[in-house]
Amino acid sequence: MAAVGFAAVQVLHLRREAAATSRVDLDGVAVTWSTLDTPTHPDSTGKSSAHYRFTAHNPGRLPITDVVVRFDAPIEMTRFHLDETRDPPAKVLVLDTPVIAGGATRDWTRGVEVTYADRAQLREAKATIQFHSLNGQTKANVWGRNQPKRRGVN
Repeated sequence: MAAVGFAAVQVLHLRREAAATSRVDLDGVAVTWSTLDTPTHPDSTGKSSAHYRFTAHNPGRLPITDVVVRFDAPIEMTRFHLDETRDPPAKVLVLDTPVIAGGATRDWTRGVEVTYADRAQLREAKATIQFHSLNGQTKANVWGRNQPKRRGVN
């Protein structure tokens, strides 16, 4: 009888541990961004152009699907393409991919033009990554400065 009770407690612990691991896997999905070529001066129109690498990270063991990254900047950005066309100025850049395998990353490189005098404000940008887990749960994680503090975290 004691063996059955012990086994039940062990199964309960294993289930709790698996649930905690799953939460950590989903909470750990992140977005990072960095400039690949930092401008040192404005062009003749007062603008500066740089290429940014955005990376979505899935540290979990399982894939995530329907991944959408929304990069919100406090200033307007103009995206430029390889064929030299330009999108209208906007404060939002959206990137997406159908799936990111477990333990994998997905990179996007984008050309962005901003007013040179305002470029430091990009440090205040934030990115939201929204995705679906294999069990169908929709999750969104926000990364960047000025994020609300989580309870119990300094």
